[in-house]
Amino acid sequence: MDERARLTIPDVVFVLVSLAILYALLPVVYTLLDASAGDLGTGVVYLFELVAPVAALVLLAGIYRTSIRGVGQ
Repeated sequence: MDERARLTIPDVVFVLVSLAILYALLPVVYTLLDASAGDLGTGVVYLFELVAPVAALVLLAGIYRTSIRGVGQ
């Protein structure tokens, strides 16, 4: 049987839980970043601000990889 383009329930649960954790931690990260923004350089602040969008892109890339390669591979 062809398993391509098939996401399983554990895949969906993993992604939803990961996004929920990421969403819950965003206020904490941005509060800490605002508190220490004066001590950090501009480049470092930009890197810390990119953590959440990059994490979301990594999750989406994982979904794409699973749907292309199949479940068992």
